[in-house]
Amino acid sequence: APPPPPPEFDSVHEAEVARNNSIAKLQHCIQMAQEQGLDQPILRDAMSQAVSLGISSSDVLTAKQLLQEFAKKTIDEAVAQQGDVLHDNMHKLTYAVRQAELDGHTGPHVVAAKKLRNDKISAAIDAAGNAEDLAKLHTYLEHARIHASDDLGTVIAAAEKRLHDKAALTVSQHKIVGATNHGKLREAIHVCRAEGIESQHLAEADLTLVYEETRQQLKLTIPGLIKGNHYSLLVQHVALAAEHGVADPEVADAKKHVALMAREMVGQASKSGGTSASTTVRRLAEGPNGTTIEVEETVPGNGEMGIGDMERALLSGIEQGLSEMELSGVRSAIQLRVKARVQAAMAPQITLSTSHRQEKLDELLAAVEQQALPEVDKQSGRSSLQTKVTALLAEASAMGWTTKPMGFLHYSETLSFASRPNCGMDVATLETHITAYQTAFMKEMEAATVLGEQDRLWKAGIAREAFEVVLHRFPHLQDPSYDDLKDLQSRAEAKAFKRSTVLADLDRFATKMTNRQDALKGLREILSDCENDETCSSTDRAPYQAKVSELVKEMEPPAGRSSSFAAM
Repeated sequence: APPPPPPEFDSVHEAEVARNNSIAKLQHCIQMAQEQGLDQPILRDAMSQAVSLGISSSDVLTAKQLLQEFAKKTIDEAVAQQGDVLHDNMHKLTYAVRQAELDGHTGPHVVAAKKLRNDKISAAIDAAGNAEDLAKLHTYLEHARIHASDDLGTVIAAAEKRLHDKAALTVSQHKIVGATNHGKLREAIHVCRAEGIESQHLAEADLTLVYEETRQQLKLTIPGLIKGNHYSLLVQHVALAAEHGVADPEVADAKKHVALMAREMVGQASKSGGTSASTTVRRLAEGPNGTTIEVEETVPGNGEMGIGDMERALLSGIEQGLSEMELSGVRSAIQLRVKARVQAAMAPQITLSTSHRQEKLDELLAAVEQQALPEVDKQSGRSSLQTKVTALLAEASAMGWTTKPMGFLHYSETLSFASRPNCGMDVATLETHITAYQTAFMKEMEAATVLGEQDRLWKAGIAREAFEVVLHRFPHLQDPSYDDLKDLQSRAEAKAFKRSTVLADLDRFATKMTNRQDALKGLREILSDCENDETCSSTDRAPYQAKVSELVKEMEPPAGRSSSFAAM
């Protein structure tokens, strides 16, 4: 490549400074190269910069000689490292030759290195072709194209034809090749696409490759999954086999094993409902010569299987085509379990003073919505839920807000639960409660904002969050001035929280700091901030200002001595 054009400068002085800096840099690089073997690119860049500035001193000649020595050394090292393996260190040799050529070196050692490189590439191409290794042949061909196209034109042309013909033939024979060596088929497909080889069999070869790779994966993994009784993974593998049309013996074994496991899970789930003391179920066991056999055993009914596991067992039985007679036991066990859950959730009386009342309501609602629950039990559970919620709303409404500040908080939480669509509450009754609550709650927010009491504002904030869920479900009931009042209350709550934090910090400095100087400094900084942002009133600040005066007086030195504290 031609050298870059010389840089342009605005003044003679600027050009002279650039030349002097370039000479100094080049001299430093030469010294580093001679003493520590500086990398060639750094020295080459320093020399190129000097040449572009019109510098032709002896330093430039020295740099060129050093680069030539470095190039020869690099080539000699690369040549010495070429082993018997055809592709061994080929890239290092190619790099060394390329760097030498870039620096304009054409001596005998460069010529010899180029010949060795070309022979090495030619031998590697020939060996890969003879071994019908399409991946290596393609890699070496690309190397020759990039680094030796001028010297190895004939070799490259022959290698291209050999590669293209073999790749196209392999793709055309995709059924045979894929069944014996799908890795070879994958390489051939990659070469065809990378080289732009047109083949009418390419799309079919892609399908064959996917089929053979899936088949190989199933052959390798299914035996281990069977041995480990991994039901879910076996189901996935059977589905994968069906998707790609794989029907090997391993797939048949997986189907049989999955069906046996499903039958075993259904038998165990049937006993979890506590319908009898024990049952005889079939299970899988290891047989002779690594085989799997089916055995029978008596399993006691311990009732410990979770409802989720019981439902998964039922679903597995349905998926594996078990008869209704086989599934009837688990269906009955599940119904017993879900009925018992509803009965347990309906039993407790729930009032506003009940601990964990929200969790109890959630449990009753979840129990009512169980899919396996008979409709008559669902109606009974939902009726119980609605009765409990109606009683809670009445209790919360009767509490009031001024005399019992927690009343509005209980009311909003109960309204939030009652407004869920799946609760099935009467809409007209709900709207009456929402309207009455909103009117009273807005008065409470206004009063709490005016008084600025942190605890009252905090409770109003919690109630507001719960009530906003209700308004989201009934937006047509929202009062037009609700949002403005909500913003005022929210800002007042934030201000009250900040005030309590500041007062706590003031109290800490005033009463708990043993170092009077630190206490005085902290009090003055906080009081100054309070006056600037009006966080605390003058009444709030008064006792701490008195404490500042007290500390100043205590720290005053005896008469006749000076002190720096008064100026603090």
